[in-house]
Amino acid sequence: MEKNISPLPAEAEAIISRLSKPDRRKIRQMLANKDKIISVESFKNKKVIHYQGIPDAEVTMNWNDMRTLLPGKNFRMVHKSFLVHFKKVQNTFNTGRDDKAAMREGPDIPISRKKSRKFKEKCRNSRTCEKTWKKKPTIGT
Repeated sequence: MEKNISPLPAEAEAIISRLSKPDRRKIRQMLANKDKIISVESFKNKKVIHYQGIPDAEVTMNWNDMRTLLPGKNFRMVHKSFLVHFKKVQNTFNTGRDDKAAMREGPDIPISRKKSRKFKEKCRNSRTCEKTWKKKPTIGT
């Protein structure tokens, strides 16, 4: 029998009930640790949830369900394969060819050209992003 961490909205419960038992456990862990999520990465129908200080988790579900469980206030789609926790973005930068989001922890996340302007503007107006650079700064120079 699975423990309910906290009562969930009916829509979230409906999504979770469609998942396999191991995925249900991982999604409940995700919902309990939303503040520790850095990003969610997609590989076909698999989603890899990258955490801060917790091992990554892999679940099988679609983007619509994932975005329902992680609403848009703190989580933003920056690319068709990436959902980022907005408060974990340190800054954005341009590599000369494309834009990326530098995360406070973990690898840089690509930002699609279509979503780049809006995301960088949101980052500039936010207190969580430190600065928007044209090129990624090199440390120690």
